[in-house]
Amino acid sequence: MSLDTVNNLISLDDAKVALGQYKDVAQVVDVLCGADIGGAKYFLISSINDDYYVWFDVDDGSVDPAVADRTGIEVDVSDDDTALTIATALAVAMEAETDFSATRYGRTVRITNAAAGTVTEATAGDTGWTVTTQVEGHINDTTSDDLLNDLINQASWYLNDETHRELKSRSQTEYHDGTGGYELWLRHPPISTVTLYQDSDRAFAAATEISSDDYVVYEDMGKLWLTGDSFLYDRYVIKVTYTGGYSTIPYDLQRACRELVAQGYELLQHHAYSGERSNEAGVTNYRLDDLPNVKAAIRRYRKDYIL
Repeated sequence: MSLDTVNNLISLDDAKVALGQYKDVAQVVDVLCGADIGGAKYFLISSINDDYYVWFDVDDGSVDPAVADRTGIEVDVSDDDTALTIATALAVAMEAETDFSATRYGRTVRITNAAAGTVTEATAGDTGWTVTTQVEGHINDTTSDDLLNDLINQASWYLNDETHRELKSRSQTEYHDGTGGYELWLRHPPISTVTLYQDSDRAFAAATEISSDDYVVYEDMGKLWLTGDSFLYDRYVIKVTYTGGYSTIPYDLQRACRELVAQGYELLQHHAYSGERSNEAGVTNYRLDDLPNVKAAIRRYRKDYIL
């Protein structure tokens, strides 16, 4: 199932993060360097292609430790180098390797794998330094992608239906009855780039366009207010084209959509939503509990009329 990108309120990655599923992530390791390293000290780090030992050649006099089953990366330093100087040399050496990129922050070198994937955890070797994995590498698990896309589509359409509006930004064209008054409420706020027509013949040619100087646009409310003549009193004599809906989905709507997706996924994976009840015969039935954040979002964004 493909993602309905016209209506989706969250992305596939959003859903996967909410469910604790992995997307493509490269390992990131911080190495806090010390001073006066002395000897051929080394630490261990891996890419998805190879396992490495990074060793320090002091004044061209150190012996390569030749760590078994690993590829060496040599860093040239001097006996009296400061931690900052050693960190600079380490960053240069790691940046030169195609499997890594490196950036120095003070005496810390942040080493990032060039490709995403699970790798062996980095260790300090015999340096005595602090080597910390800041981000674990992972490969995107696509096993549930089709299911999650379907659940995102369902949740997004459900929120559209329950709020009586199309929540994600798109071009809109609406026809309205003339009420003889001064205000007109559009169906899919917030609104922008409004073009307003009024035509008793319902042809809506260019000559029937109402000048933008003759009405006020209340973008968040989705309301137009005529400042000149009032609207006609007749059926379908008003046409409006505009951009309606959110270009950036509000956080509470994103949260509601994520929770609906997680709830649907839980049902399919474990045959339960959020609670279970046993009847007097001891038969267990699962109950769909209303989610407070979903209910709150629907109340906040619901229009008073059905499309």
